[in-house]
Formats: sequence, structure tokens, C-alpha cells
Amino acid sequence: MALDWRYSFVSTPLIRRQMAATANRLSAEIELIAARYAVGAPEGSSRAAYVEGLHAWQRYLDQGRQQGEPRSVLARLPGQLNPLTDMRDGPGAIRIAPGMVIGACQAPRDVVILDASGVHQRQWSPGLTLDALIDERRAADSLGQAARASLVTPQGQVLTRPIASWNRLTRGAADLPVAPGASLVIHTPGIDTAQQWVNEALPQWLASRLPGENCHSWQLDAASLPPYPHSRSRACRAGACETPMSSPFRPAHPSTRPRDEQRPAPARTGWLALGMAGGLLGAQIAHAATGESQSDFGGVGLMQTPTARFAPQGELSFTYSRTQPYKRFSVNAAPFEWMELGFRYVSVETVSYGEAAPDRDYLDKSFDTKFRLWEEDRYRPALAVGLRDLGGTGLFSSEYLVASKRYGDLDVSLGLGWGYLGTRGDFSNPLALVRSSLETRSDTTSDNGGDFQLGSMFSGSPAVFGGIEYQTPWDPLTLMLEYEGNDYSDEPLTVEIDQDSPFNLGATFKVNDNLSLHGGWERGNTAMLGLSLSTNLAGLAQAKDDGTPEDVAPSHHSRYRHDQTPEAFRVRSLDAGWRTSTGRHWPRRCVPRRGLKSPACG
Repeated sequence: MALDWRYSFVSTPLIRRQMAATANRLSAEIELIAARYAVGAPEGSSRAAYVEGLHAWQRYLDQGRQQGEPRSVLARLPGQLNPLTDMRDGPGAIRIAPGMVIGACQAPRDVVILDASGVHQRQWSPGLTLDALIDERRAADSLGQAARASLVTPQGQVLTRPIASWNRLTRGAADLPVAPGASLVIHTPGIDTAQQWVNEALPQWLASRLPGENCHSWQLDAASLPPYPHSRSRACRAGACETPMSSPFRPAHPSTRPRDEQRPAPARTGWLALGMAGGLLGAQIAHAATGESQSDFGGVGLMQTPTARFAPQGELSFTYSRTQPYKRFSVNAAPFEWMELGFRYVSVETVSYGEAAPDRDYLDKSFDTKFRLWEEDRYRPALAVGLRDLGGTGLFSSEYLVASKRYGDLDVSLGLGWGYLGTRGDFSNPLALVRSSLETRSDTTSDNGGDFQLGSMFSGSPAVFGGIEYQTPWDPLTLMLEYEGNDYSDEPLTVEIDQDSPFNLGATFKVNDNLSLHGGWERGNTAMLGLSLSTNLAGLAQAKDDGTPEDVAPSHHSRYRHDQTPEAFRVRSLDAGWRTSTGRHWPRRCVPRRGLKSPACG
């Protein structure tokens, strides 16, 4: 049997128990979802066909697990075993734990697809991509109302991508190569808790399946091995394999370099290193996408206007932009996927700081926030509400309501802005029907800053703004067309700005996952330049190095001192109190007398 170490695996008792429990819950949740769709579904309808497809998912789950105790189910840790580095002797080797299983499989020749019509096996062919698979399933009318799909690689990496006509990216991240042995899960279209959990857990369970066909495994016996790091061979459990484990894993020519001259390698648990390697592999896939650019003011948006898009949870961005006479420095964070917070300094080049520093540009600080009201779906756009310059001097204070809808490579936004975003005042404030004081907007500026002008929020005449963002065929580049609601007729600090056109043109070039460059032509007469640095704090991790284990000489002394033996401990425990006939232990100071409970005994 020809084994392919690209399809190798490591399995531990813990992951086997976890995945067995996940499979049990998956089967129950899928049965629940199928029962909901079966209610009132006419025979032969699309709902009835979807119920049959879910039942096929259940049968596939049952085939993927063995009947019996959970520990008998073989599941692997995501990642790929490297026999030249993970199984050789030395500090970099995998720590062998009781019940650990390693192995390798033959390379498969097909791809498994779970969609609305059931479970399918498609023969793999060179050049196969995720885009091609989605087109095939759409032609077979097997996607249903699904908006996303997850591709599970043979190494156990899960890549989730949008696939619906309204959110699908036809370039960049969507065109992923599909390797033999991969699995594709078309998500269930519902938004209830059960369906969302299945959409996340099913790809993770598939990632724990063995990566190929005709797999051969070896169960390691840590108890029969010398203490680490003195091990010079790793033998199989008696009768479990024909050749010693050192044969396929040890290098052909082991190093004879003295131990003190060998470079120390960081200690690891093997499976953790494999999982981290898989995460790094996914992080190397860099591409631009609509709905990710930082605006001139900071925060996800176009140039001068915001959108209803949000950065991933944990994202932290630093943005600089210059549009004469303003230079903006902002820090934005996404503590939740539905919330955005920002802090910004604005330097006004044409206004001095004051008599204390007449040669210094005026500097204004402000706070921003944005909240998602609901997410985008097949027919409904994403909707968000936001506040700019909240709690600062209020020079650029504004409020807005904005909706965004994606159509393939186009992301369209349309919003209504008050304050600085709506100085053009297209029409009277519709909110005045609820509260007449919102008809006009009072002066919202503050000399000292830090005041919250809550009474003036969403007041005055609003203006319409919007724009389009386009993902170009060149993956790092996105283009923008924007329509402003600000006509620059009422700039703060009596700054005079001419606007030749309310339309702005811009572009974002994504250098890598952390750096983006921005450029544009705004107001019809002014250039804009900027850059953004970003990272995701939710995905940061610190590598741990336990160092090289030190040799410890065996001790010939007893494990206990004369007063620490188990017998001595038992005698002291008995001497500390008495145990009654009912089995209750009473401390010496709390022994009850004549059935009366002592106040100190509780």
C-alpha cells in the first residue's frame, strides 16, 4: 500500500471524544431542522426535497462514525504530520501521550459535496476550483437559498466564502483551488440558532475526518518508552504494526553533531504546531474585497461617507488621510462584529492653534461610533446607524443611517446624513413629525470639547449620500464612486472650501493583509492620499517555548518525609476530630452534646 504523507494525521483520545460528541449533536440538530421544514411541505416540493437532503446528511454522519463507545471513533487533529520534523528525536518531537494514534492514507481521487439535494461524490480533476464547484451545483439547482459555503481542505483547514448571486465574489478569495480529498458544505439558509450552529460545526467535524483512503495507523505506547528526551526509538504497541515506528520517521542520516552544538528547537505538543501552521497557511491568502476599506475619517466606508459594512471582530486599524486643508489621524476598533468605535485627530492647516502656538495648525479631536441594526440577506440590505464627532468639540458632528447591498463584485451603499454629512439639506427632516424641535439644527460646537450634544442629534435638514465600490479583476485593487451630502457651505472655523462636484472618485490598493494605500479625487478639484495599517487582535497568539528539558538524576530517597506518609496523614486526620455513626465528621471543638448543635458548627 502506497502511503502519501501529505495525507497523514495525528489522533488523540481527547479529539476522538470531542468529535464523537459533536457528531451526536449534529445528527440531533439536523433532525430538528428537517422536522421544521417537513411541516406543511407538499410531496414533491422543494421543501420536501430539502428534507430528503438533510436526511442524507444524517446518513453520511452515521457512516463517518463507528457504533460503540466514543473512544473507539477515530478522529484526527487538523493539520498535516511532517515525519521529518514532528517524529524525529529531539526537543522538536511530538510528545507521545497515552492513546495517541498516528498514520497516513492513500491520496483520494474525489471530492465530497453536501448541499440541499444531499451528499455527492465528484471525481477530482486538475485545475478544479471552488468557483467551478459552485457553478456546477447551481446548474444542478442544488444550492437552494444558501448564501455561504465552507471548503474543508484535506489538511483540515476550513475556508468559508459567500456564494449567492448577491454576495458572491467572482475573483480573488472565491477562486480557491480544490485538492483531492476536500469537502464542500453548502450552508443551510436559515438564521435560527440550530442552523447557524450546524453551519459552523459540520465543517469542523469534516475537518476531523481521516484525510484519505485506505488509511494505516499506529497506536503509540508512551508507557513502554524511556523518559523524554532520552528516547532513541518509538515502538508500536505489541502486534499493532510490523515495523518499528523509528523506521518510517527517523531521518536516513541522523545528525552526529554533539548535543551542546545542536540548535535548540522550541518545544511543542505537535498538534498545536500543526494547527498553527494551518492558520498561517490561510493567512497568506491576501486579497482586496469590497466593504473593507477605511474612509478618510477612519472606520469602514468609502471616502467621505460611511457604509453599513463592519470590520471583522477584533480588528484594529490606524488610518491617515490628507485632503487639503485637513489631515486626519484615526484609530478604529471593532470590539464586536456589530459595533465600531473610533478616535480621531484632525489637523486644520489654514487655522492656527491660537495665541499660545500661532505657528501650529489647529488640532481637533473627536469620537465616532457605528452600530449594525440588521445583517444583509438575500433580499434585504445591511443597515447601520452611526454618530461622528460624538463627545468632542462637535465641529464635524453628524449622524447617519446607511444601507449596503452587495451584487457580486459591486457593493452599493445609500444613506441619509444629518449635520456635517448633510449640510446640503436636500429636504426637511422627516423626524420632525415625531418631534418638532428636530426641524432645525442648533449650534453643536463646544469650545472646551467633551460635551455630548444629545438634543441636537438627528436634527436639521438631512441630505442623501451614497456610492459604489467595485472589486477589479486585479485582486489588490478596488475602485470607488461616491456622492456626498456635504456641499462645504458651512465648514467649521470659517474654513472656505470650494466644491466643483459632489462626486468623488477613489481607489484602494491592498499591499498585504496589514497595509492598504488610498487615493482619490474629491470635490472635483482636490486630491486625497492616505494609508491604513490594520491587524486583528482576536487572532493574535504568542508562541510558547518550554526550553530544552534538563536531565534529572533519579532520586533514591523516599517520596515522603517521616511526617508526610499516607499513614501519618490519616492518623492526623483522625486525631483532629471524630466521625459520628451517621458518617458526619465533627471537628474537636464542635462535637455536639445531647443532640444540641453547637453555634460554631453550622
